[in-house]
Amino acid sequence: MSRYNIQPLDSFRLSRCQLPIECHLCGHDNLFDADACRHCYAPISIARAMHDEKKPVSPSIVTAIGADGSGKTMLLGMLLDILSRQRERTDVTTCDSSSVALQQEAMAALARGEFPAPTSSEPEHWKWAHCRLRRRSKKQPAEVYFVDVSGRSVIYELAHRGNCPLVGGLFSK
Repeated sequence: MSRYNIQPLDSFRLSRCQLPIECHLCGHDNLFDADACRHCYAPISIARAMHDEKKPVSPSIVTAIGADGSGKTMLLGMLLDILSRQRERTDVTTCDSSSVALQQEAMAALARGEFPAPTSSEPEHWKWAHCRLRRRSKKQPAEVYFVDVSGRSVIYELAHRGNCPLVGGLFSK
């Protein structure tokens, strides 16, 4: 009997870390451990979900598009709040702590009788909510991303195509 516990070396798994991850929205390559695309600031978890070895999933992206001050942030926050309260039909699981911020900001502003602060025109400051929705009647959950887009960025992208790759990527998807 050997007193040493010998484990096989799984160094081939490290080769996965050397391959770049392509952003789902703009198509640029990113490092394997990136949280957001270095070009358009979209979450890399969208691309990871699509290329998961165990269960590849095609995530859905929900956004509200409109002019500044039209209530897009409030609409998305209220939608998340409504989904989270329908416990008898749908299970909603937020996938990270920042996903709760959009809902909490909208509900706190509504409680004060105000609208939330306008969304920044810089994509790195946009709020993304990543949720897993599972209807009781279906086994497979749906990966859904809710993104709070700036109205100024949408208008600017429509006027000058290609200047905001994240908005262009959202339009194309």
